[in-house]
Amino acid sequence: MCTAFSGPPRDPFEIPLTPSACDFLCVRGLVFGWAGQPDLFHRFDVTLGAGLALLTGEEQRGKTSFLRLLAGELTPRSGSLLLAGRAISTGWAGWRPDMVGAALDPVSVDQWLHEKVPDGPARERLEGCLDGLSLGEHLHKTFHMLSA
Repeated sequence: MCTAFSGPPRDPFEIPLTPSACDFLCVRGLVFGWAGQPDLFHRFDVTLGAGLALLTGEEQRGKTSFLRLLAGELTPRSGSLLLAGRAISTGWAGWRPDMVGAALDPVSVDQWLHEKVPDGPARERLEGCLDGLSLGEHLHKTFHMLSA
């Protein structure tokens, strides 16, 4: 089972389903599974407000599949996924065309960040966040190597 939360740690099964939290991500009644396998998600509901979120779970429990559903790369059998009030569907990932496609596969995260975030205060804040989240060891990886 995957767990998700935003803000301070709390019981992941008690995520409030408030309309105001739907300003960022709402998943309702999600059903998805691979052919011949038990469902990874069966009537899964989660609501997240804007901000930092954590998705955790053991190996082969659906973390990457959930992220691929959110990216519009996979299609659920039923349920709804809304991001910023817009339905997520196959091809919706084009909302951020600079973040999808084979062109990013050979690009390292560090290279991409240097192109997008110039030196200065913003770059310093970004590096502080990367250090605080212990992500430095992943910056050399290319985008196709990242999933969770």
